[in-house]
Amino acid sequence: FLKEMDLRSQQTKLTASDAQAIDYFGNAVAISGDGSYAIVCARFEDGGAGDPISDTGAAYIYKAG
Repeated sequence: FLKEMDLRSQQTKLTASDAQAIDYFGNAVAISGDGSYAIVCARFEDGGAGDPISDTGAAYIYKAG
């Protein structure tokens, strides 16, 4: 979100490219000190075809701009 005066507007929406129900995407979030990176946890993300273990979890890294 961007705050200008007392108004806030959504600039982008972070989503998982492989999202499934009950992944708990956003369970934990960390943002770098300069705001250029965000790391978003999906606590119960299931592995894909090469990693078939359920509820292994995942972390997604996003770079601003």
